[in-house]
Amino acid sequence: MTRPASESTLWEFALWLYARPGISSLCIRVQDTYSVDVLQVLWLAWLDWRGQPQDAHARTEAEQLCARWQEQVVGPLRGVRRWLKVSPEDFPGHALEPFRSQVKALELEAERLLLQELQTLVEPAARQDSGSDYWRAGLRDYLMACGMPEVECEESLRRLLHWR
Repeated sequence: MTRPASESTLWEFALWLYARPGISSLCIRVQDTYSVDVLQVLWLAWLDWRGQPQDAHARTEAEQLCARWQEQVVGPLRGVRRWLKVSPEDFPGHALEPFRSQVKALELEAERLLLQELQTLVEPAARQDSGSDYWRAGLRDYLMACGMPEVECEESLRRLLHWR
């Protein structure tokens, strides 16, 4: 997948970043190990990539929106999908796979909708180099607040923000 243009949507950017070598496994690992909200990470990385000007209000709104959406929508769907993956003893695995695929598609659509909403929290603006450090610092603060050790946090940032 080619690098998206700077005016690309958050969804387009997320698909591009997630497809990069090692990024999906990194995201799943930090999600499962530290309860990191990967969608919030993708939003912060997108803002860094765009050089978006600082916006503390948008960061606060995003944190609240992500927490609600993860608790009420994405988290429950992910839980069902993962539970179905271990094939409950009541059903043969092949019988559940079509249903699990539907749940997975709903989970992905819920993530797309959240990213679409997160994108609306910031106004498109001219690239500002000063914005990058702000969003990188916000991403670092978020990962550290989730309990990620500093060395692992810095390595994760290096891999996520590889365009720097």
